[in-house]
Amino acid sequence: MPAVSHPDPYAPPAAEVVPQEGLEVGEGIRVDDPMPLAWWSIGLLLASDGLALVEQAMRALLPFDGADGLWKLQEIASLVMIWLWLAYLVVFLCWMYRVSWNAKRREPAVVTMSPGWGVGSFFVPIAHLFVPCRMLMQVSRATRGEVRLVLVWWLTAMLVFAIAVVWAVLSVQTAVAEMRESYQNGSEAAVSLAPGSARPGLLEWLMLCVDLVVLWLEVVMVLALSRRQLGWMAA
Repeated sequence: MPAVSHPDPYAPPAAEVVPQEGLEVGEGIRVDDPMPLAWWSIGLLLASDGLALVEQAMRALLPFDGADGLWKLQEIASLVMIWLWLAYLVVFLCWMYRVSWNAKRREPAVVTMSPGWGVGSFFVPIAHLFVPCRMLMQVSRATRGEVRLVLVWWLTAMLVFAIAVVWAVLSVQTAVAEMRESYQNGSEAAVSLAPGSARPGLLEWLMLCVDLVVLWLEVVMVLALSRRQLGWMAA
């Protein structure tokens, strides 16, 4: 009578892996799909920058003299633009965390920073000037992406930040000078929105132009990193 082989009772049971939120790459490391967050962040950024361009063109071209309705329209556009930008920031940080998490799981020797610190550093003074860039450069290196693209994008974004700071300082100085002059002249209205005071100046146009360059670089970078990590999932 032939011997009947029985399974080893001490052998561990075969685990059946059913991917839930992510998929398995060739090396058995789970990664999450970054493309939905990538498209959402790009869409919100396009909407925010597009509305900023419209709002600035309105202030430059439309006759605001005594037109309260146009002032209201411009204020609504500015408010919607701010909310769109805040929504973009939240989604972009979620995207950054996801691609950082994927890269650290895949290449822990390359991505030495934690995804949480990379995202949280945006809210830490001084650290927000260089830590996020370093995080994304490590992610790009692990993803076999173009590290120089990340660096150029970050430096251009820092240029926009610097222009915005200079513009804000000059605006405050102008407002203080107008206030001082109004008090010296005995006027009760300290600072008023006089006709033409809302016209965008050279710094505002420069800031918007550089910001559009940042937009283009960011779209290229986000899509490139996301598509490369999507390739891990398909491997």
